[in-house]
Amino acid sequence: YVRGEGEERAPGGYVSITATDLYADGPAAGAKAKILLIHFDGAIDAGGAGRMAIGQMLRSLHNERVATFDADALMDYRSHRPVVTVDNWVASPEMVMPETVVDLVVDDMGNPILVLHGAEPDAHWESFTTAISSICERAGVEITFSLHGVPSGVPHTRPTPVHVQATDASLLPSGGRITNHMQFPSPLSTFIQIRLGQRGIGGLALLGAV
Repeated sequence: YVRGEGEERAPGGYVSITATDLYADGPAAGAKAKILLIHFDGAIDAGGAGRMAIGQMLRSLHNERVATFDADALMDYRSHRPVVTVDNWVASPEMVMPETVVDLVVDDMGNPILVLHGAEPDAHWESFTTAISSICERAGVEITFSLHGVPSGVPHTRPTPVHVQATDASLLPSGGRITNHMQFPSPLSTFIQIRLGQRGIGGLALLGAV
């Protein structure tokens, strides 16, 4: 983040970044939706299960851009390197840059859904989550879902088991569940769902065992 004219430095010499600094509104910025669906490329996603699901949604359903985030503020380009095309030893000036966006998708029954997807940001997770919270509040989001594939020794000839993780026990489906206790480095999707859960928006993670 580059300090603009007249801006003050925060303690320690760093400039604080506000949530509104991190994204630009798209044409569907004022859309209403009760559901936010989250998936980031490169996070926990064995078999590309979440990536393929999001890709299929965006290909098959009408969608419009709600917000585009500032990659320069959020990404470490050493972990999300731009993709360059070289043809006959000449590098094309058109690079594929890492992108994180919110799109509005309308399903086959006419239900609007916000979809947060793209590269998983490397920095400013708290500020990024505050920005997502603001977008959710504006849209009227009531619940979030995230998609993951988790590695598991299950045969491909059987239906894929899907485990459900929630920010509150009341959101878990009824029925028998395997008792467990886990600790693992959090992907940003889980981080966002926990923070939004603290602000009254419940979250469910769908974990396909593949």
